[in-house]
Amino acid sequence: MRRAKSTEAARVWLVRCTWIPFATFSRAQAPAANPHPEIPDAVTADGNHYKVEIENQFVRVLRIHYGPNETGNMHNHPHSVTVFLTDGKLKMTFPDGKSMVGTVPAGAAVFEEAGPHQPQNLLDKPFEAVRVELKSPAEAQTPAQQGAWAGDAAPLSDKFAALAGAMAGKYDRRPGAGVRSVGDVFNLIVMENGMLTGILTGNAAPPAGKPEPITDPAKMQEALAQSYKNLQSAIKGLAASDLAAPVKLFGMDMTKQGAIMLLLGDQHEHLGQSIAYARTNGVVPPWSK
Repeated sequence: MRRAKSTEAARVWLVRCTWIPFATFSRAQAPAANPHPEIPDAVTADGNHYKVEIENQFVRVLRIHYGPNETGNMHNHPHSVTVFLTDGKLKMTFPDGKSMVGTVPAGAAVFEEAGPHQPQNLLDKPFEAVRVELKSPAEAQTPAQQGAWAGDAAPLSDKFAALAGAMAGKYDRRPGAGVRSVGDVFNLIVMENGMLTGILTGNAAPPAGKPEPITDPAKMQEALAQSYKNLQSAIKGLAASDLAAPVKLFGMDMTKQGAIMLLLGDQHEHLGQSIAYARTNGVVPPWSK
């Protein structure tokens, strides 16, 4: 009897959470494919309002928080399910300039097709939700080895970005003449990630002059994070047959697998170097506090 009541309660909850006015936000007439892939994802475009709680090869779970009457930046989502933690009244503006307003109760769950929007909280109180972004079958089927390499890049990204912020004002420090400075190492990592991404995707840029170094800590953190995101995407996109493909790196002949292993290993060494730079300048790595 208890199980029957529980099942009925679950059925009623699902009906209540699906049949709400806000369901019009799902844009039923939109094509299945994302119509604006050039627009950045929510975390890249609007990190103040969207934080990653969980990410694996199947889903990315975002925590959403908008203050009273706040407006976000235009951003993109894949197919997603959003669970609303608070009551909300939101205005959604789309790339074509059209918009719509919807009201949603706390506890509701809504499916939205892939596509961009710009939300605005129309209430005088905070709005919170959890959004579960569904990854494509290709992403969900990332082979184990490629997934492991992409996973190895994640802590490198977090730690280099943390050090780039913690070492603000010390980018010109170096242990001796002719040795890379603090800023030189960070710029090298951005360059290496871009180079490896190009090699893995077949879009390697032709040799060009040395790029202008990044000296602003906030811009450096952004560049590091984006370069690792691009690299992880390139690694995950490799099929098993791609790993043996011949490439050239630093003038050496090797495979794509060899290039990944060489540069990830090199970057772990540079992370140790950057930690040593921080310690010798009286800076405790943020994750060690």
